[in-house]
This record gives sequence, structure tokens and C-alpha cells, in this order.
Amino acid sequence: VTSLSDREAREQAFTSEDSTGYLYTYARYPNGDAHVVEASELNMDIIDVTKVSATLEGARYRIGVVQDAPAASSCTDELLRVSLRACNGSIGAVRPPLVLRLPTPVGLRPLVLSHKNIASPASFARSGALSDRPPEIGSVSQALVVMSDSSDKDMLGDARVHLRSSDPGCVEVLANLSAAATVGFAYRAVGSCTHATITATFNLGKWVRRAEAMVYVVRPRSLSVRGSVYPSCGV
Repeated sequence: VTSLSDREAREQAFTSEDSTGYLYTYARYPNGDAHVVEASELNMDIIDVTKVSATLEGARYRIGVVQDAPAASSCTDELLRVSLRACNGSIGAVRPPLVLRLPTPVGLRPLVLSHKNIASPASFARSGALSDRPPEIGSVSQALVVMSDSSDKDMLGDARVHLRSSDPGCVEVLANLSAAATVGFAYRAVGSCTHATITATFNLGKWVRRAEAMVYVVRPRSLSVRGSVYPSCGV
């Protein structure tokens, strides 16, 4: 083996946090031959852990983008370094050609809740005697960040979206959307107030924005009871 070369390698461009790619490394011989080197024969060094990740999957490395990573390029930034284990550094390491062509967050879409009206379990509004009962719990059905390339980034199930209730004693919320995705709901009625505001804070690196949505707690306004004879006297 004379070298590991990326001279003929194609540049891999990652355009979102969800982008992934697989690393293929070739060893070149003096006669011009080349063959694929298994991942087990390589030393993989992640130089910048704030931008890229590498996970061994079978016989190859899976390359991914770290959350909140900024744009970068292996032409100007050292991201990864690959070398042969057997050669003990005698053959120079190579830098896989990567470009992080990542959009940046610029705004938020409206925060949308699955149910605007909820009721606490102890309330008569949740009684089985009623034909129409509001739910006790609700979830966030839309949490979108507008990106600089005009795409929408879906943040449902993402721990970087933190939730807060204006009245925790009445409407309880989970800590973040990752926890909400685990249990299947984001908020629930626990008291008897009339309404509360749910605030979602989006934290994408240094970019922080907030969105709000109102949720109303249903309570019985009045109850009237009228007696009657059954069966009636005419039967």
C-alpha cells in the first residue's frame, strides 16, 4: 500500500441536521490497483466533534451532522481524519471531502395544539354522563422552524423545544417535546382555572425564539335537575 487518497473522491454535501453519509476508503498500490478498506482496518478521528459524528455500522462508518452545527467545509476546516491502523502512521492520513451546507433558523411557524379545550379528571366536564367531553390531555401538533433555505424544520419530539405553563397549578406541561413524544402528551389539566398560556422555547444553538398558544379549561357553568314520574301515570 502506498497511499490513501481522496484525490478522486466525490465531495459529500450535507444540507440539514438529518443528512447522513457512509465513508468508503480505498487503498492504492504501486501498480495502480486499489481496493476498499474495511472500517475495522481504519483509525477514525473526529477532529471537530461540534460539527460531525461517526458511528461504526457493520463494515462501514456512518457520518452524521451534530445538532446546531454551523456551516463548514473540509477544504477550510479539519472535520475528520482517516488512517490505516496497520501502517502505524507511516502512510499519511486523509481528510474525507465533506461540506456542511446547512441552513440557519430565521423564524417560527405558529405553535399548534391538538386540543384548545381540556378539563381536569375531577371536573364534571369529564363526566361519563355527558355525550361530549373535552379531553384531559393534549399534545403539540405543530412546532416548525423556518430555515434560511425556505424549508420548515419539524421540531416535534426534539428536546431543544422547552415547554412552560403560565399556571402550572392548573395546566401542567412536560419539560420538553422529547419527553412529550415519549409519553404521548405535552400538557394536561390538573386544576380549575379558566385558561393558561403554553410557551414553547426553541433553542437551536445561539438562536432562541418563543411561540405561545392558549389552552382553555372547561368547567360546568350550571346544572339543573327536573323530576318526572317514570313510567307516566297514563301507562
